[in-house]
Formats: sequence, C-alpha cells, structure tokens
Amino acid sequence: MSGMSEVIISVPHFKKAPHETVDHEHPYDAAAGNLADHIKFSLTKCLADVKIRRGDVPRSEMDLNRRESRDSDWRKKTREDVEKGKTLLVDVHSFGKSSKFAEFDVVVMDKSDSEEKDLQDEIVDNLKKMGYKVGKYRADPLINDIYRDIVTEQGARDGVLIEMNEDLKEKSPQIAALIGQGVCNSFKKYYKEHPPLIMVE
Repeated sequence: MSGMSEVIISVPHFKKAPHETVDHEHPYDAAAGNLADHIKFSLTKCLADVKIRRGDVPRSEMDLNRRESRDSDWRKKTREDVEKGKTLLVDVHSFGKSSKFAEFDVVVMDKSDSEEKDLQDEIVDNLKKMGYKVGKYRADPLINDIYRDIVTEQGARDGVLIEMNEDLKEKSPQIAALIGQGVCNSFKKYYKEHPPLIMVE
C-alpha cells in the first residue's frame, strides 16, 4: 500500500539470496532490518505515519541503492511515499568487520555541509553523548542513490543515511531510540512552523 509518509525508513539491502551468508563479501545488511524495526518503534511516540521499505531483491541481483535500480517497483513505491517539503528519509544500512567504516559503531551521512545544526548533527550528538564512536560524512550522490533520489530530486524535507556496525546488533534498541529522538525533534520544529489543519464540521 502506497501513500505519503512523514518518515520513510528504507532498507535497500535487506533481502539475501538463499545461498548467501554474511561471509559472501557482505551481500546484504545483516543488522539493518532489525535496526529499522526499532527505529519505527521509537517513532511511534511522536509520529503516526512511518513506513518501512525493505528491499525485495537480493543485492547480488540488483543493488537498490544505485541509479540503475530506479525503474524497479521498490524504488517507484518508495518515491510514492514522499510528501515534498515534509517527509524525512532514514536510509538504513549495516556493515561488517571488513568495511571501511569498521573503526566506528555508527556512521551518519547527509547531503549538507551547512554550518546550521541539522538532523545529522542532532543524531550524531545524541549517539556521542551515550559513548558511541560515530563517523560523520557527506553522502556520495553517485553511490547513495536513494538519498539523492528521495531528498535531492523528490524534495523530501531532509534525510540521513545510517550505517551501523553489525557487532552492535544487540544495541539496536538504544541506537534506534537516539536516532528516533532526533527525528521526533525535527518534526516538533516542523509542526510548530506548519500546524496541522483542523477540520471543523
């Protein structure tokens, strides 16, 4: 079922092929689906319309985070969820020991180099306060095509790409709550500036 959402939680590398394991050069994000579920749960405290989009094809068949997947049903449905100027994207991934991010617990990416504090900054601060080792990067538009498509081209209000170390899977509830806190605060500011219309009969 499609429809505009306040938050889209995308998990493009969710599905694995039957023969694949985490030893096959990281073909799927083993901890991302669990983290996405916990993020959605954390957002139920402040938002009514949160949608998880789990990748429906293995990465070995099609990488849903690359431009060549834009015509796939999954990418089309994800675009349909966007309400321009309102929707937030949380694009969820996880990484293993061989990753270039292996020194971190969590990596948070967005498109902005702005000096103003934004969603990425708030999530990074929340995680660091709890002792997590956090990497902060700009999302590469040539690699992170979901982010480019949804935020830059479809006009979502903001977004972050989250990468979590798979060794921290048991910490997913706490990490998700800290991410959710940042998203909820972003919507508090949004609804203060854009109060919902109240229908009077």
